[in-house]
Amino acid sequence: MNKFFKSYYLKGTLLSPVHIGGKEEIDPFEYDIKDNILYILDIPTYIAGLGKKERDDFTTAIEAGNPVKIRKFIRERIDYKKYNVYAVRVSGDIAREYERKKDDRGNQLLIAPFIRNGIKQLPYIPGSSIKGAIRTALINLFVSQKGISKNDFGKRFKLTSRNLERKTLNHYGPDNDPLKAIKITDALLSEGSTIVSEVFNFNPRKIGINQGFNSMDMRKEVTLSQLTGKSIVFDCSMEVLSGMQEAEIIDQKKRREIMHLHKENLSSKAQLW
Repeated sequence: MNKFFKSYYLKGTLLSPVHIGGKEEIDPFEYDIKDNILYILDIPTYIAGLGKKERDDFTTAIEAGNPVKIRKFIRERIDYKKYNVYAVRVSGDIAREYERKKDDRGNQLLIAPFIRNGIKQLPYIPGSSIKGAIRTALINLFVSQKGISKNDFGKRFKLTSRNLERKTLNHYGPDNDPLKAIKITDALLSEGSTIVSEVFNFNPRKIGINQGFNSMDMRKEVTLSQLTGKSIVFDCSMEVLSGMQEAEIIDQKKRREIMHLHKENLSSKAQLW
């Protein structure tokens, strides 16, 4: 057993919706929505398996340069069970918007999917994101305990997240990051734990204007949460190199010894000249 290594089991609950983007936004050529379910379709495989007549019809639709005809061609012929990569529920607003605009030539309806693994196409929260949330929680705790405010930074420094991290965690670079000895595994989420919905930006300083909400025409796949009425529980493990500090002391001692030998070597060469 490695005395420098400790492992802990973590269990968490999502309090509010979370979106962690994986790939680029997808457009209506890559998906279809039926009965409030969004189906991500494997279009290249579908096209490769078309018969001669269907391939000719598809080529005609492409040559016409009409995206509506191309999307309609796919919707009316594709086997959803055979060519579905994965499916996710959408909100009623998204489903109604899609029905209104699916035959609109200028329809964009871009959707930002949640990051998923490449095996079962299940959504997951990267360990780095969980570690970032822990870092933020620690900073908030220390800010509260120490009573830190923007006045503590003086005129030369702005109250940025980076400066706040330096003030609370004494973190000025990768060499003295207090959390660098911690590694957290990815947390796999269950099927049905996400939904595609419209996302708004909220600015508390503009409460009087649209209640502070600003629509940016964003549609994202987000997790369900306690805030939306369904608790999503995830688990992962945290590995801590408890001997990191001792190892660093040893490394620093070795570096000093190397520098000392290097200086002696340079000194001896200078004496030869």
